[in-house]
Order: sequence, then C-alpha cells, then structure tokens
Amino acid sequence: MIEHIQQESFTPNHLRDGKKALVFFFFDKQNPDKVSSGGFWCAALVQLLHAMSAHDPDILDIFLLFRENRLSGQRIASDNEIFIILSLLVQRLTRILLIVDGVDECIDPPIFFQRFGTLLDVQCDMMAVIFSRPTLVIPSKIMDHISVCLLALELNLHDITMYVRPRVAQLIRSGFLPKSHNTEEITAQIAARANGMFLWATLF
Repeated sequence: MIEHIQQESFTPNHLRDGKKALVFFFFDKQNPDKVSSGGFWCAALVQLLHAMSAHDPDILDIFLLFRENRLSGQRIASDNEIFIILSLLVQRLTRILLIVDGVDECIDPPIFFQRFGTLLDVQCDMMAVIFSRPTLVIPSKIMDHISVCLLALELNLHDITMYVRPRVAQLIRSGFLPKSHNTEEITAQIAARANGMFLWATLF
C-alpha cells in the first residue's frame, strides 16, 4: 500500500516543493525500538528530515535553534523534545500522510494518541491510516476526527483458508497428522477458529 501511495500521490513531481510528506511506521513487540510511541515519533522526525531538507533550507536551522535553547542539558533528546521539533516541521507542510501499523502492539497508546491529537491542531492537511487489532481503545477526541473500518470476519476468511490449506496438507504428508484426516475439513476448522485474526493463523 505504501509503495502504491508513493507512486500515485507522492511522486517526485508532488514532492518538488517539499511541502508534502509521507511517513510510515509499524509497531513490533519483537523489536525494542518499535514498541513505544517515542520510537514512532523519532522515526517520523527522521523521515521528515530526509523528505524536507532538500527543499527547505531552514530545516537544519530549526534543529540548531532548538538545540541552543534546550534547558535539559542532556546529550540525547527526550521524546517530548523530539515531538516538539516534529510539530515545527509539520507546520511547514501543506499535507502529511501518516501510515501506522500495529498500534495495538504499542506499549503506551495513551501517549501515542495524546500527541497524535496535538498534531490535529496543527495548521496542516493531515491524513492518517492506522491499522490495529480491534482491541485498541481510541480516545473520544480522536474518534471525532476519524472513520473506523472494522474488518468483518468473513472478509479475510478466504485468505486465511488459502494460507492454512497447504500447511495442513504438509502436516498430513509429513505424518504429523493422521492420513485419515481430511485436509479441507481441518483447514475449515482452523480458519473458522482464527476468528478473522491472521496472526492466529500464522502462529498455527
């Protein structure tokens, strides 16, 4: 999806003025750098820096000015300082698209949504696509600005079935399941019990 958007909406012609940007990130509990909201905003800041610095000569001045006025004295910027700089960069854009996957794996979703809500007040045309399991709790302030699309269980049943079937067949051929078992019946049972959760099917 990201590649499609880059090709269709964020081509070099669209980015030549440095006023539009695409930022993407996926939370991953298996990667310690991708579990906190701070990791997302840091990655977003780096992506914006690369996207904007070639077109906006004042970008580096923002970093230098902020560093000279920092009061913490720390050599490494805090999550709050990173977000402040990010907000300053977003204000220089006319449009930004955020694509965030696996938000349910974020260890501090309240902070993620708090800062996300802050960006909604920035004078910039911001769009966001957020992917998550349905267990994620979204604050009411955010809900007022978004449309939620819940994937019905049957919509990806066929995909889960196609994924599971050859693996069940391989288990039977390898002798891990009795040859008397029917591949289609077992596949149908597993796909139904996955309850629309592709991750459950992959763990199988």
